[in-house]
Amino acid sequence: MKKLSALILFTGITLCTFAQNDEVKVDYTYVENGVEINATNQSSTPKIINLKLTVLDNYSTFDDNPTTKTVMPNNTSSICKLTIINKDRRADFNYRYQYVSGTSDVRYNPQMVYLLPVREGKSTRIGSGTSIGSYLKKDLEDKAMGYVFEAEPNDTIYATRKGVVYDIVDGNEDYSIEFYKREQNRLSIYHKDGTISQYFRIKKGSALVKNGDEVEAGQPLALAAGKMGGKANFLISFYYFDERKARLQKKPFELTRYLPKFATAESQPTELAFNQTYTSTHPVDIVTLEMTKKEKKKYLEKKGIKK
Repeated sequence: MKKLSALILFTGITLCTFAQNDEVKVDYTYVENGVEINATNQSSTPKIINLKLTVLDNYSTFDDNPTTKTVMPNNTSSICKLTIINKDRRADFNYRYQYVSGTSDVRYNPQMVYLLPVREGKSTRIGSGTSIGSYLKKDLEDKAMGYVFEAEPNDTIYATRKGVVYDIVDGNEDYSIEFYKREQNRLSIYHKDGTISQYFRIKKGSALVKNGDEVEAGQPLALAAGKMGGKANFLISFYYFDERKARLQKKPFELTRYLPKFATAESQPTELAFNQTYTSTHPVDIVTLEMTKKEKKKYLEKKGIKK
């Protein structure tokens, strides 16, 4: 039997991306007795915005400093309001902000069932995805930042559940070793309950979706990159941004990772065991679980399935 370590993928990828671009714009408006700071989210996923007032001269605010708010896609929301203290004296303010895709209103359900990310009928061996920061932990379960799925080079990677695609990185060269590399091709999927699935080690140029696409459970996403030894191990990390944990640790953003249950041909929905092999199955009730009535009807008609 292969050693588990052969399937462990070490990664130091930072899951929070704070680069500021045109997805989010923060500006302010002078209003009666003060200033209102607003954020506009022009992307296809909710954004958690953390704004810190760095200068507050002759202004007061009832908002926390820093303050964190979620702005929904294609929406503008008030982030912070300032009230002038003395109208006869000069007043000044300044701020900085950062953001991530996600929501403060997470509705994580540990009973949610995911699909294995390989084609139906194919078997995959499971390893543990481990971050550099957690590598020294003794307990393998504590180390895990996700599941590693063993596949063949150029195998199709499938969506584990319905969601919206964002943050595609598809221009880095493929690499053939398991050790740490900062830049990896990847894509992320935001789910309606506020959780996120992030797929690492996709083959360069193989993305079959684009940012903003809504994908269904079991839909092809990309191809698996090959590695030395003929196999292609790819990682999926499952997490959500935990506002309570961030407040306790006094950080702008903080992750909570989880390992979901999967539908397999071997058993009822189950948490995957490291170093074990499972066979992919796409039960209709799981594939259509998050579809609207219209989407489900269309899917069943396409498959020739009667209600």
